[in-house]
This record gives sequence, structure tokens and C-alpha cells, in this order.
Amino acid sequence: MKKTLIIIFFFLVANIGCTVSDPEMMELLMEIKSQNETLLEDVEKMRAQLDGLDGKYQVILASLADNKKELEVLKNQVDALKAQLTQQLDKINQLSTQLEVQGADVKKLSAEIAALKASCEELKSLMEQLLVAQTSPKIGDEYAGGIVFYLDPNQSKGMVVSKINLRNGGTEWGCYCQDIKNTKSEVGSGANNTKEMLSQCLSAQSIGNWSAKIVDEYVLGEYNDWYLPSKDELNLIYINLHQKGLGNFSTTTTYWSSTQASYGSCGISGGGWSQNFANGQQTQEYKSGHAGIGAVRAIRSF
Repeated sequence: MKKTLIIIFFFLVANIGCTVSDPEMMELLMEIKSQNETLLEDVEKMRAQLDGLDGKYQVILASLADNKKELEVLKNQVDALKAQLTQQLDKINQLSTQLEVQGADVKKLSAEIAALKASCEELKSLMEQLLVAQTSPKIGDEYAGGIVFYLDPNQSKGMVVSKINLRNGGTEWGCYCQDIKNTKSEVGSGANNTKEMLSQCLSAQSIGNWSAKIVDEYVLGEYNDWYLPSKDELNLIYINLHQKGLGNFSTTTTYWSSTQASYGSCGISGGGWSQNFANGQQTQEYKSGHAGIGAVRAIRSF
């Protein structure tokens, strides 16, 4: 376009130069030049607008192509779902037919499933019992801060004795000639016996070698709930551990229990039960003890 305008410009100069004066020619040339420039500007604007329209056109074409792809994907998905739905409907119809024809077989199958479920539950229970048996402690195991010497019939609860002597001898049962009520002998009574000793035997609170105070103050790691074994608990320790060579118990002194015993001139309030681990003999002894009497082991429940 620009080249064409220049040619026209020179054509005009060649043809009107002989009839138009120089000032008129210059004015005409200037006007043509101005118009030429304006025309060029308009053409550039139109070209820019055309480029913009072309870009929008390309975007629209790309968008249409993407939409077409998405529509094709969606159509394929819909077709696949329709096929699956048809298959499921066919299966449902087949099952319905089978149920109608083979109702008796279905009842039999239902009974077999129920029996199988019961068998599975029984097997699950057995496996849980086996798991408990494998993970539960056994007599003689080190567990819960001590050595296991007693387990209840379900093997889920029990008692342990401390691994060491808290005192090797020379301790007192405490409160000679004072009747400490509610102490018992049977397994499971040691904790309450010790509690009764601590609450009733106030005169022994200041004695440094008092058996109940020694076990009550014993702490091993996280375990601080120790107590003095009852007469029967002490005997279980002897039978289940010492006689099997476990626990490193002393045989040169006897061990205190938390069970009060009748002994001496004070009768019921004069003594406490003790046990000799050299021969297993349980005897009554003065609460104040004598030379060599009164070793102490603590026990706790878990």
C-alpha cells in the first residue's frame, strides 16, 4: 500500500508539474503526504484489529477442539456406564430366576453360612485365648517390677514379689501387745493387712525397721504400691519360687508375713506369722522379733 502511494505521488508530480506553480505544487504535495500518512495509520490500525480477531478465532478454534475431546470422553464414559448397568441388570434377573427356582437351596446355603459364621467366631475366641496365653506372664517370670508367684484362674491377674530383700533381718512386726484387727491369712489379704497395720499401729510409725513401713515406702520405677504378704501369700512365694530355685531368698533367717499371730503372754496381740525358707516351716514369733528374725520381701498385685 505504501509503495503504491509513492508511485501515485511521483505520477502526480510528473503530470501536473507543467501547469501548477511551485507553491501550489508544494501545497498539493504536503496535502497528499498528510493524507498518505493518515491512510497508513488507518491501515495499521485495521491490521492490528485483524490480528486481534485472528487470535480470538484461534482461541475459539482451540476451545472448540478441547470441548469436542471432552464431549467424546464424556460420551465414552456414559456408554461404559450404560454397558455396566445392562450387565448388572442381567445378573439381577439371573439371580432372581435362580432364587425363584432354587428357594430350598438358598435356605440350605443360608444355614451353612450361619454355621460357618459360628465356627469362625469360635475360632476367633480360641485365637484370642491363645494370644492371651502367649502374652500373659507365667509363674517365675520377671514382670511388673518383681517375680510372678501367683496367677488367678484366668491367668489375667496375679502378684509379684520384689527381686531383693528390703531387709535381711532384724525388723519388727510392730505394736507388741496391741491387737491389730482385721488381718487375715488367705491369698489376697496382704494389701489390706498392711493397710490395717499402718493405720492402727501408730506407735511403730517412728521405728526405722518396722516391716509395714519398709514395704509401704518401697518404690521401684513406676511401682509404688507394695505391701507385706499375708501368711498364705508368703507360703506361695516359698512353694512357687524358692523351691524351684528362683528369687534368691535367704535360708538363714525367716520372713515376716502381714498376718497377726497369737504368741506369748499377750495372746492374740503378741505375735506375727513368719516363714523359714530353709525348710518351709511357718511359725508364730514375737512382734518385736529376736536376733536374726524378720527379713522382708514386698509384694504387689497386677
